[in-house]
Amino acid sequence: MPGIRYFGDFERFAAISDVTASKLDRLVRRSDLLLESQEKDASYEDFVDLTRKMDDVVVDEIASWQSIFGTKKISVPV
Repeated sequence: MPGIRYFGDFERFAAISDVTASKLDRLVRRSDLLLESQEKDASYEDFVDLTRKMDDVVVDEIASWQSIFGTKKISVPV
């Protein structure tokens, strides 16, 4: 039974990763728009802000995974 619960969490992991992928896709589209814009329309701060947002998305995913794994009790049969 513990193995079933453990592997059942992969659905939760997949959901977390899907949300993260969606967020990152939106940020990539924004970065593409910045790169395509006229130089005067995009600033260094715009790219820095976008990079920070991407970092935040990745850190949030790691925190979500840790909240799931942090509750796991792993035992090895003797």
